[in-house]
Amino acid sequence: MDEISCEVCMDLIPLVRDGAASPDSCRLVEEHTAVCPRCRALLNEAPPVPQTPPPVLGQVRRRLRALLLTALFLGLFFGVDYIHLTSLEGELQIPGGLGAVFLLPLAGAASYAAFRWKALWQTPLMLLAVHALTFLVLLMQEGMSASWFAFLLTAAFAILLAEAGITIAGLFHFGFKKEKQDEKT
Repeated sequence: MDEISCEVCMDLIPLVRDGAASPDSCRLVEEHTAVCPRCRALLNEAPPVPQTPPPVLGQVRRRLRALLLTALFLGLFFGVDYIHLTSLEGELQIPGGLGAVFLLPLAGAASYAAFRWKALWQTPLMLLAVHALTFLVLLMQEGMSASWFAFLLTAAFAILLAEAGITIAGLFHFGFKKEKQDEKT
């Protein structure tokens, strides 16, 4: 009979449990555990619960949320910057208004992805803050007189575009979620 030490037996026990050990190794562990009560107890006890790795999914979600919030901020900032109204000799112009039509709904969709339906009330507040800051900077740079009508008009326009993006993203999310539920049944 081949003799193995307790240390070698303890090294082989996990392989025997998993069915990965060779027939010779299994035979050696059986022979050793027949005469060694300590190794027999180790073989008969429940295998230890494996250590779970750090929650990778949580880390991915945090990074994705940070990316979405960055996209949201940039979309709100540049979208609002595109639609600010300037006064040139009493005429109102919308510079780059077409850019806002694309940026603000995308920012709204990013807002929905980050906050879900809470975005419906959080995004307008963020938009008003960013729009007010942009409007104040514009007033200081160009020395314009304050036009609260222009501020309110562009803020309402920006909020409508962002809310449209939130609503569309929410409907897509609901539709795909419903589709997955239908596939399961």
